[in-house]
Amino acid sequence: MLRYKKLATYCCFLIGALLLAIAIFALRDHGFGPVSGTELILSVLLLAAGTVLLVRPSKPKISVGHAALHVPGFHATQAGKHIAIEGKTGRLWMRDNQRGERVIAPEQLLDWRVTADDTKFGIEATTTDPDTPVLFARTGDQRESADMWAERIAASRRK
Repeated sequence: MLRYKKLATYCCFLIGALLLAIAIFALRDHGFGPVSGTELILSVLLLAAGTVLLVRPSKPKISVGHAALHVPGFHATQAGKHIAIEGKTGRLWMRDNQRGERVIAPEQLLDWRVTADDTKFGIEATTTDPDTPVLFARTGDQRESADMWAERIAASRRK
């Protein structure tokens, strides 16, 4: 979707610039016959719209969502289907398909590593909790996704 939106923006900008150039050329040299005010206004509007869409700052996209949003008092700044991080406190939410879900405080997280379960990669976390000493949260089919979550956990621990 984003690709087509950007393509439409560039087309709008280029068509507006082209129409404006044609209008200016026609007004100056009368090479293409008379130019109506509507054509001139349309070309300026398309050029302006394309320029605004090209140079406006975009909002940073934070991956927040999925299941961590239902946990009271947990405000995820980065989230996936089975794992989320609360940026301010460094707390980690994990859903293990066999052991349930947990919110882990930074002091309860002893260690974490990237592992594979069947064909899915994920994060395996070792905690101080005797009921759930090890949790496994799936991150997807790609090892890069699990590595990304491991880096995010490490970054949240450095704060």
